[in-house]
Amino acid sequence: MNSFENRMAGLPEEGLTEGYRQKVLICYLLHTTKKKRTAAQLFEAIRRWQLLSFFELCDELQSLTESGHLTAEEEEGDVYYAITEQGKRTSSVLQTLLPRSLRDAAAESALALLSKEQKAGEGSAVIEKEGESLFCHLEIQDGTSSLLSCRIQVPDEMQGEQICARFLSDPTAFYRHLLTSLTEKEKNGKENR
Repeated sequence: MNSFENRMAGLPEEGLTEGYRQKVLICYLLHTTKKKRTAAQLFEAIRRWQLLSFFELCDELQSLTESGHLTAEEEEGDVYYAITEQGKRTSSVLQTLLPRSLRDAAAESALALLSKEQKAGEGSAVIEKEGESLFCHLEIQDGTSSLLSCRIQVPDEMQGEQICARFLSDPTAFYRHLLTSLTEKEKNGKENR
């Protein structure tokens, strides 16, 4: 990017600094999850990457709000941040400039945030008999539609019960692991296929 493109994207003339990478990450999370979030929710999504402390996150949220990239609304004692059109444009333009490792971290954080929102109790698991075969039918509902539905053939009823019980103990973990498995890169950098 040249200095004009940097200014149009809201960057300093020297380009993408560490502080701007953090801002892009925040905008990306709010843009891709399409919901307003509290600072605590955003921090929960990114804390394992150790990219910034909670206090640094709060400073960045304030800066992004002041620059017009985010709005802040107080609801029931919490401040919720939402992305503006300017923030969406910046997120879209700048995410291509982020290092691959940071883009992957941002995408994984967004997936984790979305999967965590799937409420417990939305999962169902039943053992079905079809001829001589047994299947576990696992399903996660998202309101009125099915978010995930799969059938797994099992050798016996005892294993079927174990699979169903494990799934029902945390359907969101199953969903999160499945999404991560389908979207992560292999250790050598190639996409899983």
